[in-house]
Amino acid sequence: MTKQKKEPQPDSKPDNLVFEERLGAIRVTIWENHDKNGNVFHNVNVVRRYQVGSEWSNSDKFTGLSDVALLREAVELAQTWLRSYSLGGK
Repeated sequence: MTKQKKEPQPDSKPDNLVFEERLGAIRVTIWENHDKNGNVFHNVNVVRRYQVGSEWSNSDKFTGLSDVALLREAVELAQTWLRSYSLGGK
């Protein structure tokens, strides 16, 4: 499993986080960034949350049909948000 950086406290949302949805253990986020010319672009991140003891971590590995079904739904939600954004509906 790929262990990733711990996330910020729940009440401290980074300014460039523009979309977040949780589906069971699957979480999809969209981050807004700007290139050196000021153009906006978005990065989509999908992770599976898991807990070992009292520590929460993220994994980029998905296990079984249920994770894959939620992964698909999460990507569709991100696609819907990005499509809405591109049509001017931020």
